[in-house]
Amino acid sequence: MHEEVSRIRRRGYAVDNEEGFVGMRCVAAAIRNSQDEPVAALSVSGSVAQFGDQEIPRYAQLVRRAAIRASLQLGYMPSLRDPLSFLES
Repeated sequence: MHEEVSRIRRRGYAVDNEEGFVGMRCVAAAIRNSQDEPVAALSVSGSVAQFGDQEIPRYAQLVRRAAIRASLQLGYMPSLRDPLSFLES
């Protein structure tokens, strides 16, 4: 579990690969406040048939961008370590 949480923090998103519901996948990213605390999340879900392994990186990027945009409105200041922070300026 600790390894998975570390992996999620590094890449900036989580993947639910049928853990919640058989046949469904989900990609989620945290929405952060001005203190860099997660206060909400944004996700997209779909069936395994529609949401194959090749689509996960594309959806992950879209979800991360949307979560960063929402976070910025809450006063979040992304670090320079976050590769998507350059896209949001």
